[in-house]
Amino acid sequence: MIKLRVVPMLGGWLVFAALGLLTSTLLAVVSADLWAMGRASSVALVAVAVVALVLGLWVFLSRTRRTDRRIDPLAAVRVVVFAQASALVGLAASGFHAGVVIDVVVNGVVGSPIFFRALFAAAAGLIVAAVGLVVQRLCTVDSDDDDDAAPTEGAADAAQ
Repeated sequence: MIKLRVVPMLGGWLVFAALGLLTSTLLAVVSADLWAMGRASSVALVAVAVVALVLGLWVFLSRTRRTDRRIDPLAAVRVVVFAQASALVGLAASGFHAGVVIDVVVNGVVGSPIFFRALFAAAAGLIVAAVGLVVQRLCTVDSDDDDDAAPTEGAADAAQ
């Protein structure tokens, strides 16, 4: 599984911000309404972040506690994949809406409802992306040194 890194995600965020700025500029040229998620969608993004955080804490606590009940490794992988997917969706939503916010600010329509909807959507997307990265870190298991070691003589003989 590929781990998400902050620097490439920032580059992706900039691409989506440029896409949002371009889209809102083109919509303004043709006198169409600007796009922005509604309040309910922003709340849903934050709810996804809460679910991801709760699941990540569940995996982290079951991994670090010394109890008889262990977590299923497949369930832990599913939590990490959910957190990573959530982080990427949050990144895209946040970047796109940041571009819309920039366009609204440049055009001087700061008090409009579209500005606040886009601002809340950008903030919700950032929250989801940050929580996804944190959950990925919480669920990371250190690799064993045995996996990276060279095969022993018996293993080399068995391979021949």
